[in-house]
Amino acid sequence: MFIKLKLLLLLLILLISCNNYKVTDPFSLDESYGSSNIPVSNIPENVDSKYFIKSDYKEDKIESIMQEYFNEYNCYIIFLKDTKDNIDNNNIISTINTIIKKDKYLKGVSLDLSRTDMTKLADNSFTDNKNLIHVKLPNTITTIGVSAFSGCLVLKTINFPASITEISQEAFKSCRSLYLADISKTKMTIINNGIFNDCASLITIMLPETIIDGINSKAFYDCASLKTINIPSKTKIIGDAVFYNCKSLESIRLNASITGMGDRVFSGCVALKNIEYAGNKSSDITSVGIDIFDAQLTAKNLYLPNVASDDGSWNNFLGYDWKNKGSIIFGKSMPN
Repeated sequence: MFIKLKLLLLLLILLISCNNYKVTDPFSLDESYGSSNIPVSNIPENVDSKYFIKSDYKEDKIESIMQEYFNEYNCYIIFLKDTKDNIDNNNIISTINTIIKKDKYLKGVSLDLSRTDMTKLADNSFTDNKNLIHVKLPNTITTIGVSAFSGCLVLKTINFPASITEISQEAFKSCRSLYLADISKTKMTIINNGIFNDCASLITIMLPETIIDGINSKAFYDCASLKTINIPSKTKIIGDAVFYNCKSLESIRLNASITGMGDRVFSGCVALKNIEYAGNKSSDITSVGIDIFDAQLTAKNLYLPNVASDDGSWNNFLGYDWKNKGSIIFGKSMPN
């Protein structure tokens, strides 16, 4: 009887370890990001080599290994271990995508690419894959292709290694279960069009200081849950509709390096109340689009920490009637 109880206890521990496995940064998300219910990747650091797959494996062999892992840990994870050349020559990413999309994996599949030396994920690698839930990229990855994860509706976590230099347009469009996008350690110089468009659950976006060229149109369009984002200090351009319909965004800091703002940048940001601009002349933003804010805006305060007094030039800053609809606070920063 005692032996049976020990076996049952061991089985329970194994099940819990797979379902609740917490790994180190960048996957571990704490309550500082807004919710203790934010998902954590189930991809473990240490794995028995018998679960590794190679690029020349056929579908049936890969699925056999997946099932063996599931039988042991009650979750499906694919662990790819191979070289970039073998991966490219065998088109294994396409094979993996086909497997994960199968109806029998509706409960979700995680993908660990960290034991490869891949440098690029091709365009449309996992487009509309509705079973992919967690991804771990290698520290060699430099480029994530166009629409690579677009339409991955249940993708919850993915890491962004420091090696990344480009995330192509709409790479994560409609990843509606993604809560955090920490790209702060990457070497990107531009945020391409629509990379996180329609990521409805995205709460926090952390951008790198290397973003100089700009944040292109619709980058965070319709991110209805977005509460926290930083505009890098040297970013020059914020494109059309970048924050369109970000209904939960309450405050934003604009740096002094900005020279252009596109059309409808904050249109639909109905919760936006506080804006800080670090510049000292309203004319420094030389290109101002139409309807940057719309009639629904509830903005109350424009903070100008580097402007000592009112010279009348700020009354219609960025096309908004601050004089009659809000307040201008000179010489003070926006509260944290």
